[in-house]
This record gives sequence, C-alpha cells and structure tokens, in this order.
Amino acid sequence: MKNQSKVVIAICTYNGENRLEKILNSAIKIKYDNYCVVVVDNNSSDKSQNVIEKYQTIKLVVEKKRGIANARNKALDMCTDDVDYLAFLDDDEEVECDWINKMLEVFKKDRNIIAVGGPYIPVYEKKKPAWMPENFFAYRKDFKGIEISEKPNLITGNAMIDWRKAQNLGIRFDSDLGYNGQVLISGEDVAFFNDLVKGNNLFGFTEYAAVKHYIDKRKLTFKWITRRNFFEGVTQYYRFGKKEVVHSFFQLPLKIVRVIFALGTFDLGKMGNRFFKLVHCAGALCGPFLIKRKQYD
Repeated sequence: MKNQSKVVIAICTYNGENRLEKILNSAIKIKYDNYCVVVVDNNSSDKSQNVIEKYQTIKLVVEKKRGIANARNKALDMCTDDVDYLAFLDDDEEVECDWINKMLEVFKKDRNIIAVGGPYIPVYEKKKPAWMPENFFAYRKDFKGIEISEKPNLITGNAMIDWRKAQNLGIRFDSDLGYNGQVLISGEDVAFFNDLVKGNNLFGFTEYAAVKHYIDKRKLTFKWITRRNFFEGVTQYYRFGKKEVVHSFFQLPLKIVRVIFALGTFDLGKMGNRFFKLVHCAGALCGPFLIKRKQYD
C-alpha cells in the first residue's frame, strides 16, 4: 500500500434493495489495496440500508434530501484531504477486479487528466424489445482503446475524478438536475463534467474499465422509455433554454414526417428510434411549462 494513491468509490442508491448486491460484491473484490467503498443512501423507503450494513468494509452514509445530485454532493463532502481519486458507480452495475487499476493507468498518461470514464455494457433482465433504440441503456459500448480528449465524453455511472484537481475548482452537482423519485430530469453528470473543462484539463476514456449495466425489466416498457425520453427533452430545455425551444420547434415537423415514413418500413427498430426522437423534441418544447430554469452560460 506504500505510496499507493487513495481511491474512494461512491455508490449512490435509492430503493436499491434488490439490485445492490451485484455492485457491492464486485466492489469489495477489486484488487487494489488503498481504497474504500462508500454507499450514499438517498433516504430509501425499502431495506437498502439493511443490505449495505451486511458488508463490514463498506461505509454507509445517508443523504435525506432527495435527488441523485444531492447524494453525489454528499459523496463529495465525505472526501477527506488524504483522498487522491473519487470514483462514481451506479447501484445497478458490476465491475471487474482490475477496474481501479485500469482507470489509474489512464491518469498516468497525462498529468492534465482530471477525469476518466469507461463504457456501459447493458445486461437485460429480459429480452430487449425490438422497438427499443439499440444503445438506449448503453454508453460507448463499442469504443476501443484509450482516448484522451479536451471534451468530457463520460458519465458518472462509470467515472473517476482526480479529487485534488476537482476540489480546487469547488464544483458541485446541480441539485436542480438529476433523478428525484419519479422525476426523471437528468443531466447533472453532464453539467458537472462540463464544469471541469477549465484551463488545460483533459479527460480520458478506456475500454478496459467497462462496467456491466443491469437493466430491470420494469425499465423495458414502452411507457417507461417514452417518459424517460420526454424528460431528457425537458432536461435539454433546462440546460440550454430558449434556443433549445426554438431549435425543437423547427425540428418538430421534420421529426413527425420521419415517424410517418418509418411506419411505412414496418421496421420496429426504426419506428421506435424516430418516435422517441419526436418525444424528446416534445419534451424540450414543454419544458418552459414544466420547470423553472436558471441561466447557464
């Protein structure tokens, strides 16, 4: 452990009683000496805390203020001065035993790297519907090799940040974004990583630190995915404001036409993909009537 960087893995959960064991079992088997696992429970109403307390080496922290952004900010607050890297994983995942080492290998390639991410590989509880977009629950699953970029092409479900660099910037997750119970406003991770784009900061991505992303069958319904796409559109309005509404207004007729043409192909995948893009557009147009936003520069 001598001279080994200290890594904290933060896993945020809300009512994760039935999905936590996979990620916790894999997290405690990681082959790296100087790390700890912290689970931030976002005031669950199920037995999530009982599941977490079974693991003696895992620290449980409760964030009573509902919202994934608040839970992730709690993880930021838990980091002490001796922490070198802070990693984020989701409660419906599974990691390989070399995950930390594969992340740290990328940091070593350039001293300006502030964050590193890896792919999401979806594992479905039941067969994926033919109408569902191919990569809806995946993230860069076909990426090969290692990438270093000025753009933050990563998400908090599989990411590690240089805590000392991030701490100096004083950046937080936007608590007006992020899932909150049944409210599916998202984008808190995108906004967070965009805020890390300062000075000479760079971002890494590696195929060798992929996670398995387990998809509950309840999320494989037409209703759930339609609702998710709608709120993704609302999120775009929140982040970009009037210009997103204008853009969506002019895109709407084209997207309607594309849905109509897709119906003529009898291709369920194409029909689903174009329909959900239309729903996303509708969400952006409805955004001003659903939420108040603050100015993003």
